[in-house]
Order: sequence, then C-alpha cells, then structure tokens
Amino acid sequence: MCKNSVSCSRREFCQKMSLAALTAGAAACGLESCSTRLDEKFSTTTIDITQPAYSVLQQPTGIAYIEANLAIVYCASATVYYAFSSICTHAGCQLSIPASGFLPADGIITCGCHNAEFSTQGQVLKGPAQRNLTKYYPVLSGHALMISTTPLNADTGTSKS
Repeated sequence: MCKNSVSCSRREFCQKMSLAALTAGAAACGLESCSTRLDEKFSTTTIDITQPAYSVLQQPTGIAYIEANLAIVYCASATVYYAFSSICTHAGCQLSIPASGFLPADGIITCGCHNAEFSTQGQVLKGPAQRNLTKYYPVLSGHALMISTTPLNADTGTSKS
C-alpha cells in the first residue's frame, strides 16, 4: 500500500479507495438492518394520556416518545393521533423531538445525525433518508391511547386483520 500520503501509485490509490468504499457499504448495510431490528422490537401498547409523561398528547402539536423511545406519538387534534417509529430510516439514529413536548409551527421532526426531516405523519420531507418511518396505528378511547403495529378497530380496539 501507500508508504505515505504524498506518494501513491495509481494502483495503490485505487486499492485504498476500493477498500474504503467496501467498508462504507458494509457499514451502511449494517446500520440499515439495525434500524429494522429496532422497529421490530415495538409491540402493541396502551398509554394513559393523563399521565405526566404523556400529558402533552392531550393538546394539538404535543409529541412524545413511547415504548422505551422506540416510537413517537403526535397529537394533531383532540381526536387525531399519528404514531411511527422513532428510528431514522437512513442510518438508524433516533429522531429528535423538542424537550418542551410541542412541535414548532413547521411541524418538522429531525434526525440529529444527518438532518433528515420527517412530517408529523412520518413521511420523508428531506433526505438523506429515502423511506418513510414505520407507521403504527393509534386509537383513542377515553384517556387510553392504544398504539398497534396493525390497524385497530376504533370501536373495540381489536385488530382489523
């Protein structure tokens, strides 16, 4: 290989760059599969939106992590909620939500690693992420917000499938 960084033959340079590209590709594949495994850890859960950790979800623009930070729930209105994975589809980093628990007017959720941006419904707004976040299905019944990996029947809270 190159003996120093100044004098490299073309062959040595190409070998180094090929190795670097292979390493980067392998790392990206590993991270992608890591984000998939994290998404698979989420299971159906029910939260009480009157509890202090989730009370912001009683007001529009309220946003909170649930299930050990594996998912995010967003309150769009008194009866409309969105839930999705908190793991960025680009490199498996956790998305950032404001410490206040309320999104600013632009409604953008950002990944702190590479600045990918997502809507309050988990859709990609700006890369480098190219896939939407994994969607979950919230149903509100009184103060209980049920979040499932499959669509729920709003009347019974049971799976539609």
